[in-house]
Amino acid sequence: RAGVLLSLSQASIAGVDLPSLSRLNVRWISLAASSVGVGVRISAGLAGFVQSARAMRIQVVISHLGDPRQVQGLSRTARFASGPAFAMPRKLKRTDVEDVALTAAA
Repeated sequence: RAGVLLSLSQASIAGVDLPSLSRLNVRWISLAASSVGVGVRISAGLAGFVQSARAMRIQVVISHLGDPRQVQGLSRTARFASGPAFAMPRKLKRTDVEDVALTAAA
């Protein structure tokens, strides 16, 4: 409440109290792709959930998106997504870690 923004990871649409989360300064909610539908068939409740969340200044992120068919269906609903459908996870190189450490120290 004192300027700290929070996020909720691996949430589910069912049972989420968006007004309470908004009052607690939650600004990001991550939903697993497996919980919002398979392929081009996206859960009917997702669009309403995303719309309600946006009205409360909460952004929804669809995570673990691995099925390219879901990308097209979700692009009409969610603004943010992550997962192997975009780029496969990769091993960090030592230089990547050092660059982050130098940036954080600055």
